[in-house]
Amino acid sequence: MKAFIVDDEKHIINTIQNFLKTVHEIEVVGTANSVSEALEKIPQSEAELLFLDIELQDGLSFDILSNLNYKKYHIVFITAHEHYALKAIRFSAFDYLLKPIHPTDFKAACDRIIQETSQSLEARVKILEENLNGTGQPTKIALKTAEKHIIVKIQNIINLEADNVYTSVFLKDGRRIVVSKSIKHFETLLIDKGFYRSHRSHLINISEISEYVKSTGGYLVMSNEKQIPISTSKASELISKLA
Repeated sequence: MKAFIVDDEKHIINTIQNFLKTVHEIEVVGTANSVSEALEKIPQSEAELLFLDIELQDGLSFDILSNLNYKKYHIVFITAHEHYALKAIRFSAFDYLLKPIHPTDFKAACDRIIQETSQSLEARVKILEENLNGTGQPTKIALKTAEKHIIVKIQNIINLEADNVYTSVFLKDGRRIVVSKSIKHFETLLIDKGFYRSHRSHLINISEISEYVKSTGGYLVMSNEKQIPISTSKASELISKLA
C-alpha cells in the first residue's frame, strides 16, 4: 500500500516515516507540509493511504479532501489536541492519532488500515462530509465489525451492552452488531443524542424505554423487551430524565 504524509511539522513526517520502516505492507510515496502542496502532489503520487494533519498553516486537511476524490483513499487523521472535528471522525469510524504519536497506537492504526476494505469507504466519507458540513448533529454512525463497517441511523439503536473490550449494539430491526470498541467510546459519542449510561455495562436510548420497573432494585424494559439494570447511583438521575 502506498502512503502519502501531510503535516506542517517536519519531525512528525520523519516520525511517521521511521515508524513505517517496520510496516512492510506500507510504502511512503510522498510528503507535503501544506494544503496547496498536498493538492499538487497527491494526485500524481498514486497514493492509497493518506496520513493527514487536521490543522495546517494554510488551512485544514478537509480542504485537501474536498478537492480530491477522497472516496478512493484510506485515511488516518493526525492532531495535536482534541480538535472539534474528532467527534465527526469518530462517528465515521476513521482512524486518528494524537501527537505525540505513540508507536503502539501507530502500529494498531496501520494494522486496521491494512485489513480494511474499500467496500464501506464511500458511505463513511459521506457521513464525515455530513457531520463536518452540516449542523454538527450526526444522524448516522459507522459500526466497525471484524469483517466490515455497518452504517446505521442513530435513532435505530435501542441499547448497547459492554462485553469486555467489545460492545454489542442492538438495533430496531433485531440485529445485534458486535463492535471492537468499548462502551465508553459510544457513551462519549451518543450521550448528547438521547442516550444514557444506566449501568456500567449498559448504554440505552431513552426514547426506546418501554417500562421502568421499580421492584428488585429497579430495571428498564426496552422496546426490544431486553431488561436493563439500573445502577443505584443512577436511579434518581434517570427518573428525572423520564419525567
